[in-house]
Amino acid sequence: MTGQIRDRRKFETIVDGVTAAKSCFDKIVFSSWSDHVSIAREVFSSRESAVEIDFCDSLQVLPLRAVINRDIMSFLAQHQQISFGVGRLDRDSYVIRIRSDAEFSSSSAFVELIELVKRCWAIPDYQQKSMVIGASFMIPYFFDDRILLLTPNAADCIRNVRLESLYSFDYYNLFPEYIIYSSVIEAGCTENLFCRHDHRYRMRDGNDRFSDYDFCVFGSAYSNYVANYLDKTSSNVAFFRDAAINCGFVELFDQIFTKIGFDCVDWATFENNWMKHIDRYSAQYSIWIQRGGELSSASDAEVESQKQTFNFVYSEYANGKYDNVIRLSQAGRGSLFERNYAELEGASLFLLGHIEQATELLWQNFSDGHRGPEQMFYLVTGLAAAKETSKFNTVARTLVSTFSAEERFVQHVCAAASVHGIKMDFDPNVFRAVATIKKT
Repeated sequence: MTGQIRDRRKFETIVDGVTAAKSCFDKIVFSSWSDHVSIAREVFSSRESAVEIDFCDSLQVLPLRAVINRDIMSFLAQHQQISFGVGRLDRDSYVIRIRSDAEFSSSSAFVELIELVKRCWAIPDYQQKSMVIGASFMIPYFFDDRILLLTPNAADCIRNVRLESLYSFDYYNLFPEYIIYSSVIEAGCTENLFCRHDHRYRMRDGNDRFSDYDFCVFGSAYSNYVANYLDKTSSNVAFFRDAAINCGFVELFDQIFTKIGFDCVDWATFENNWMKHIDRYSAQYSIWIQRGGELSSASDAEVESQKQTFNFVYSEYANGKYDNVIRLSQAGRGSLFERNYAELEGASLFLLGHIEQATELLWQNFSDGHRGPEQMFYLVTGLAAAKETSKFNTVARTLVSTFSAEERFVQHVCAAASVHGIKMDFDPNVFRAVATIKKT
């Protein structure tokens, strides 16, 4: 068990489950910060049935306040606790890592989970594979990390992540799930373009289409990268639900995991999804080539350099350094990320009070096809203030449908229309619901 005890009720349910299932474990470790170790000691000691616990004081999180990306801080905290905890186990141990804030309906559900894990790992085909509960349909190496079911080798891989090598990751890949599972699936991941690549870029870009950035990095070899990823994933990772099917307890799995929150929960869905990505990429890449995109492509090193520069500018924007963002964004014109720079420049101008100038720039960028969230968020307000009703409705509809998972954009559109007396020609809530259904 690792992590902060944020919800004592949830933690007590886990403790009751651990107590009831104690015969299933060779060793039980609680690894966390000093103050949370004290709480854990108190909770375990209050139970009538004694459980032998190795309380591992992970001290305090590394003092890296200069790190801007909160995701990397989250990973470093998890890594520190996991490393300390795994260090208390034998090297040949299979590891079940439960976060202290994991939610179980009852202690019985926890016991059923442990029994199911034992049954699945008893199957020879699964003994050399870590098991995962769910996976992203868009992003490689992104699996559910609330519960880690790790082989001895995988536990070693996580513990031995070279922190100094993290600089090789793209800024946006520095989040716990990505780093944990890329280390499990692919040693030397930072040397692989597919691993280093920011696969979430096109999601933030707003249109979910592959971009010049993707095409310049992968060229015509995208399918080869995906095939390699699937091969290494299947060699090191199995879906827990598939294992439950194979041992005849899939109904129990479905009872335990009523809400997973990830799109892919079995290998067939996962593999089929990546085959669809290949088809989509191939079709869009062909169009890009026909339009002369290959003529503007850059070397891998140049693309990564441009991306790192853009990441820095985005971090400046996130930290409110808007004057610097405007200056750097203007210098970024002509790069692969020109429209992203225009988005940040326009948003910065808006936040500095240059509303008309910002609205003009953001509208031009929108007309050129860019659909970033910062751009449309501020453009909606600028167009409403300028009484540009037709343009407002065009952008508002696009914002709500593009980011239909975000209710706050509906609230923002309604507020802008109300404050400036704009008559909307659509119902944002209905429009958002329809867009969500279509995406599903």
